[in-house]
Amino acid sequence: METGTILFKTEKVTDRITRIYGIAGELMYLAEGDGKAALIDTDVGVGNLRELVRSLTKKDVYVLLSHGHVDHALGAGVFEQVYMSLLDENVYRENSQISHREAFLNASVPDWRRRVYPGAFVEKLVNCFHPLEDGQRFVLGGLTIEAAALAGHTSGFMTFLFEKERVLLFGDACNSYTYLFDHNSASVSEYRENLMSFQERVYGRYDRGLVSHGTGNAAEGLLESAILLTEDILNGNAEDVPFEFMGEKAYIARRVDAHLKRLDGGAANIVYAKNKMRSLR
Repeated sequence: METGTILFKTEKVTDRITRIYGIAGELMYLAEGDGKAALIDTDVGVGNLRELVRSLTKKDVYVLLSHGHVDHALGAGVFEQVYMSLLDENVYRENSQISHREAFLNASVPDWRRRVYPGAFVEKLVNCFHPLEDGQRFVLGGLTIEAAALAGHTSGFMTFLFEKERVLLFGDACNSYTYLFDHNSASVSEYRENLMSFQERVYGRYDRGLVSHGTGNAAEGLLESAILLTEDILNGNAEDVPFEFMGEKAYIARRVDAHLKRLDGGAANIVYAKNKMRSLR
């Protein structure tokens, strides 16, 4: 759907779940129950996402933010009933400036200014979030979503389990290229502990995983692969490919091809900072 010069691409994941592509390739998910709907994440805040959602469902919509980063939360201000972990509120505020969004797009989509019309940025911010808590469930009618915390990428990160569909949305919490290097992320050792607890919690509860970038489809064995990789990093067995994004410098644990896929065929990859290896606890 085109709004101004912004193109939102959509595709069906299941009968009840629609994937929405944002301008920088970030992915959102709209889940529709018999009574209500839920939109998970809201992209960079460019274009009229609210109009798109209204074209897809006429039901009242909960907005559930996985975390506060610029490419997932900044379109939320035009919606009501916005839920996010309050642990990520500082991340959201840090990422909210138009200048920060422009810097992100400069780094991610070099030609974005040719696609974005004047005034396309959503300037309205969420003043007060509904708290999104670990284990909180949203009953939409024939479809229930459970929020499940997986801190690491940010301290308040939430994944989402679509119970009846047996689908788990990892988002950015665990994927083929997880960022774990800025001041809001956990240490590698703390992330490893969180992954292991999370693995026990969701074991046997899902058959399919989704992520929030790329194709949107999580590789089989993603969670197990991430745990093994954190062990390699902590044991000094990472390949440490230099990495830089928006002025931040870090290391990629395993070498990748031009499509950011691991050359050794592994499912998970982690971009991490040497000064955030082990927790100070």
